[in-house]
Amino acid sequence: MKISSHQKSLEWLMVVAIAAPLLAAPRAVAAPDPPSEEALTAARAKLTEGAQHLRQGDYAEALKSFKEAYQIVPSPKIHFNFGLAYQGLARYVEAIESFQHYLEEARPAPSDPNATNARRQIEELSSKVAKVEIKCDCIGADVLIDGRTLGTMPLSRPLVVDPGSHQVALRRGDTAAVQAFEARLGGSVYLELELRTAPTVVAVPVAAPVHPSIERQSPLVSPPPEERTPIYKRPWVWGIVGGAIIAGIVITVLATRSPSSSDPSLGTHPFQ
Repeated sequence: MKISSHQKSLEWLMVVAIAAPLLAAPRAVAAPDPPSEEALTAARAKLTEGAQHLRQGDYAEALKSFKEAYQIVPSPKIHFNFGLAYQGLARYVEAIESFQHYLEEARPAPSDPNATNARRQIEELSSKVAKVEIKCDCIGADVLIDGRTLGTMPLSRPLVVDPGSHQVALRRGDTAAVQAFEARLGGSVYLELELRTAPTVVAVPVAAPVHPSIERQSPLVSPPPEERTPIYKRPWVWGIVGGAIIAGIVITVLATRSPSSSDPSLGTHPFQ
């Protein structure tokens, strides 16, 4: 990929205006101790390496080198480098944000060539994105677009997004506001939101599980009535009746064989 002559001029401005003054960068960063000379040397080397990648049109590697330099010495001046790399990658939203961070955090003098070029880049890239203005009486609420935190309310400037569908969310404590919106290329979106407390979820008690042996018994269904067999059809009744008849016959027979005066064979003993 070839880099335009305009971007080439920005590269050389970056090398001259950022790599050399890194010694002054720690004053703009809230750090307890200034970086060592070794750290400054390593950061400068990464910036020069990133500039070389820019000249070759390798914007991804350039961005990687610039981020490594920022990790070594987090100078706000390096945001300008980020802007150049993002611009080459056609990531226009992040390019604008990087140039804005450079102007707001590094606070270059108005006559600084990089400041002039940063403002120019923001103006030219604005036609490739959409602006979002948010109104909400919610000071201190976090602002997120598509899950990415972009600041807190009130915002100092409109946000920028790529054209398409998005979702904005405001969060503060237990209150929040969420709204979806459509952004058009080069257009502006105005959103007015109101924070609301999230609804309280009431826990519904769950009945204790029923043991399977109990579950099989239904207290609401009575067992069918037992069919009553007539008494004359029951076997045990006939057993009693039959036994009584037999007993009566036995008694009758014995009674007929008892001693009687009318029986001649029983009148005398045979051994008398």
